[in-house]
Order: sequence, then C-alpha cells, then structure tokens
Amino acid sequence: SCLIWKAFAERGVGKDADENRNGGSNTNNDQTVSFENPCGGTPTPTTCDGDVASFPFTESFESGFGMWKNASKGDDIDFTRNSGGTPSDDTGPAGAADGSNYVYVEASGNGTGFPNKRAILNSPCIDLTALTSPKLNFQYHMYGSSINKLTVEVRLDNSGDWNSIFSKSGSQGNSWKEADIDLKSYAGRSSVQLRFNIRTGIGNDGWQSDIAIDAISISNDDGGSNGGCQDGGVTSYPFNESFESDLGLWKNASSGDDIDFTRNSGGTPSDSTGPTGATDGSTYIYVEASGNGAGFPNKRAILNSPCLNLSDLSSPNLNFKYHMYGSAINTLIVEARINDTGAWTSVFNKSGDQGNSWLTANVDLSSYSGQSSVQLRFNVLTGSGSNGWQSDIAIDAISINNDDNGGGAGDDCPALYFNDFSINSFSNQDNDGNYSVSTSGESLTLINNTWKYISMNYTVTANTVIEFEFSSTAEGEIHGIGFENDNSLSDFRYFKVHGSQNYGITNYDNYVGGTKKYVIPIGSSYSGVMDRLVFINDNDASSGNNSTFTNVKVYEGACGNSSVNIDSFVSRVDVLGNQDEEVFSSLQIAPSLITKGSSLNLIGSSKGLNEIDYEIANLIGQIFDTGKLKGKTINVDLLKPGIYVLSLKNDFSKSNKRFIIK
Repeated sequence: SCLIWKAFAERGVGKDADENRNGGSNTNNDQTVSFENPCGGTPTPTTCDGDVASFPFTESFESGFGMWKNASKGDDIDFTRNSGGTPSDDTGPAGAADGSNYVYVEASGNGTGFPNKRAILNSPCIDLTALTSPKLNFQYHMYGSSINKLTVEVRLDNSGDWNSIFSKSGSQGNSWKEADIDLKSYAGRSSVQLRFNIRTGIGNDGWQSDIAIDAISISNDDGGSNGGCQDGGVTSYPFNESFESDLGLWKNASSGDDIDFTRNSGGTPSDSTGPTGATDGSTYIYVEASGNGAGFPNKRAILNSPCLNLSDLSSPNLNFKYHMYGSAINTLIVEARINDTGAWTSVFNKSGDQGNSWLTANVDLSSYSGQSSVQLRFNVLTGSGSNGWQSDIAIDAISINNDDNGGGAGDDCPALYFNDFSINSFSNQDNDGNYSVSTSGESLTLINNTWKYISMNYTVTANTVIEFEFSSTAEGEIHGIGFENDNSLSDFRYFKVHGSQNYGITNYDNYVGGTKKYVIPIGSSYSGVMDRLVFINDNDASSGNNSTFTNVKVYEGACGNSSVNIDSFVSRVDVLGNQDEEVFSSLQIAPSLITKGSSLNLIGSSKGLNEIDYEIANLIGQIFDTGKLKGKTINVDLLKPGIYVLSLKNDFSKSNKRFIIK
C-alpha cells in the first residue's frame, strides 16, 4: 500500500497539493486534493552523502564535481563544469577563478534555461563538531543584463527548512567576486549541509543570466573575516596590500552592503570616471557603479580588514591611495571598531569629485594604540541621479604602520601619475606636440618644440613646493615647469632649469646632465588659484631637444625626506630672464621704409604665424587692410605713401609695428 501512496505523492497528490501541478489530467484548475501518506507523506527529501570532517574542505572542480552533487529533484536544470567562456555573449565568465574549470548554470534556451529556471548544487554532509569558527568562502560570477539570483542555504540533520545565509541579485559586473560567509552559528554541529540555489533570468533576455561558482572552501576562520574579527590576526608591520594577486587578507562584506569591490588593471569600463591604471603595481580595487539598480543609485560596498593587533604600536597609522573622479561621486568612508563589537567609528571621510588623479590619505590611528583587536573597513556609497554610474571609487597601496613621526605626518605627497591626465597643448607654444608617458605613469617626456600642460586645480600658497627629477639628452632654448591660471604665457611663473634662452625664473637654471632632483618652493614666487601645470621643452630655432620630468610632486611645506629650508620661502629673490618668448617679439619689419609698389616683409620666427591676425591702419585709425598671415609677406602695393601701423594679434597678445611707404 505504501507504493500506492508514494505514486499519489509523486503525481502531486498529497497534503495540500494541486492535482494538476505534476501532470494530473483533471481540467479543473481549482481542484485541490488533500491526502496524507501514512507511510511518511511526500517523498523523502534529498539526503546528504558522506561526512566531511577534515578541513579546509576545498573544491575547484578541476577533475569533476568532487563531493558536490546536482540535485536530483526540486529544480529544473543542472550546474555544468566548464573552462573558458560560456556559449552566450555578454554573460558568464571568460575563464575560471581558480585553476582551469568552474561550474555554472547555462541560462540559454527559452523554456529550457530560462525564464526563471532553478538549479541546485548540494554539498556533502559536513561535520563541524571540531570547528569553533567555521566559514564558507567561494568565488562567484554574476554578469548579464538579466541576472536573477544566487542564494546559499543551509540546513541541519538532513531535515527541516533550508535557511538562507547569503544572497545576491542582479548583475555584479564582469569579474569574479569573493564571498566569505560566517558559519559560527553551526559550529559544533555534526551534520550540516549547504546548497547553492540559483534562479535564471526572466524576459526576452533571460538567457543573459549565466551564474558561475568556483574555488569553494570550508574552513575554520582563525582570524575572522566576515565583517567581524576576534583576537588580533596581524601583528607584523608594516602591513601592506596592493592587490596584485588577490584581495589578500581583506574581504568583501558578505552582508550589510549591496555590491562588492573588484580587482582591476587599466581603466574602468565607464567613461569619465575611475582611474586609468593602478598607482602601485598594475592592479587596484574599485567599486563599479554602472548598471541602474545594480551599481547605482546609492549602492553600498564594504571591504573589511583582517583583525589588527596594535598592542605594540605607539602611533599606528593608515596610509592608502584613493581615486574619486566622476560627476556623481558620492562618499568614501574609512571606519574602525575594536573587539568585534559596537558601532563603527568614522576615521576618514571624503565626498564628491576629487579630480582625475590618485590622492593619498594619511589616517592617524593613535587612539587605537595598544588595542589587541582592531578592525578597519572601507565603506563606499555610489552616486545617485541619472548619472549615478559616473561614481567609480578606487583604492590602492594600503599600508598600516607605526608612524615614527607621530600623528600621521607621513608621506602625504604622491607623485603625479601622468596616465591619469590628459596631456594638452599649451598656449600657442606647442609647435610640434611630441610627448610620451612612461609605462609606470611617473614620467612625462617632451620632444622638439613642445609646451604641454595637465589640468590641475591647485591653490598655490606661501608654503607650496614643487618637486621633480629632470633629465635631458639634447638642449633646447627653454626647459622648465610652472603653474598657470589660463592659457596665456606668464614668464614670472615658469622655473627654467636648462636651455640657451634667458627666460622665466632663472634661479634654478643649473642643469648639467644626468638626472637632477629639484625641490622648488614656488610659494616664494607667486600664489593664487591655478588650474594647470605647464611643462616646457621650447626650441623655436631647431629640433631634437628633449625634457623628461619624473616623480613630480606638489605639496605644502615638506614631504618625507624632501625638506625645504624655511628661509627659502622668504629670502629668495627671483631673477627673471630678459628674453621674451612671445612670437611677436621676434618679428620685425624689413625694411621699415618701403618703396610704393613693394611688399612688406617680416623676419623672425615662423612659429604660430598662421594663428596671427593683422591689420594695417594710418595714424588716425583709418583701416586699409585686414587678414590672417599666410607667411612672412604682406602685399601693400595699393597703399599710398605715408606712415602706417601694422597691428598683429592672436588669442594671447598683440603688438604694433610702424612702417613708412615713400
């Protein structure tokens, strides 16, 4: 008789079951049949096989599924092992996160892979009797316009309901992400089972919802990483992380936020936001804000540090690089707490666009000196509004150390990373426009007659210093550097370090070869709000000259070992060169006395001639001719004898020159 009841149950007829749900023939959709199977009710649920009691228990699916199994019922489709990319465009990973293989759910095939199809992957039985802080760690990939949901669930003793312990919905970007899940509430239990429960997408693009899993690990968390920590794990300093191979001991939060930090090299996918490369090494981490409803508006990402034992540090200090560029940049906060309890306390906060360059944060942690269990976290909120996607925030080069100077007075003056800047032609001086940026991004090289600038909003004060290393293998007329607040020349703002022309501030004109370091207190020469930094490699008369500017730093006062004597700010008297660089200064009329019917000839540099407008008038202002110079000759054969004024002007200046026709 039990077989009969079992047959009823498997046809969908049992307690509170619809007859039609699993193939019944009754055409009345409202009929519900309520029976109970005296032999145990509905079919026995899937059981877990094996007892895993040795840890860490890991699986990367290199040779098979290991002890993990696709569910035999309760779902629609299975997980599949794969290497390389998935068959569908614009969804799924390009390869494994660990080794060569991973498992994923293929969402293609309307009615087969989508819409809303479920796939379940069950773990073996796990004996956590000997573990005090068990945790689950794995890599997941959720990329596609119709990504639905990934849930991790757990149950005990092969019975009862499955409880969700991790859930992500929507596209998480085209990269592998790490999940770190606290299983401490199951510590000491002898029969624990986990399962990955995936739902594919809906709608016409439901096929764009491949979800992948790799590098599963169940272990005892001695240091704590799921947003909490106990017993300081890091005791050796400096403790540095630049994310060159992975996240190291830093972990994305598994709860309390919406999206994750992602490792990246090069630029971010979105225009006009994010860096173009790392500031230390080749890799950094960032929060990708693209995808309305996925990356913005107001999505939170949290990155947790390991436990930090600061017992032996008298002046602990956090130093890191950050990049906050975009029209909708929201907030970056660094928070701290002790002993894995209580509220998080903000120790650093930045909001809004900070410009398209890497900046340095130096955070004093002396209030946590002597504490044995300190945890930090980076808490990022993405932008809002229609441009909320323009709010990628990046972090790199994290260092926790004892600050021997005390109070976080460390190196707060990073070198400019030229890959993060647009290199622009300056004024009318950029005749050849040749330049290159080193692979590291720390050097800018100019070749031939070239003036360049980078946009840099900076308020020069009495204490502002510019520091750089300079080298040249071929001398030109002017090699130098200086700030500007518009696109016209101001010789009193440029510091010349090399060249044959006597131009600009010449106090530092002492380069003789090799690589020379300059530390110039520009605050003793001028101050004010500037918007660009100018690099000069001038040579109007010839070509082949070059200038390389490396490790360019702008800071206030002093920076690390780059000290500047205080008297340098007050006692120096600038020595200005006596040779003008404007094109008009080199142009002369020859001859100044012209025979009627002849042409007016100009001699001097040809630089920028095609940008010069001219006007010829008599001494009472009557205008006889206007135009744009097309060379060094102006036809004046129609002018009557008399005295005339030739006016020359461009976007930057003007000059008047008198001539006579006899």
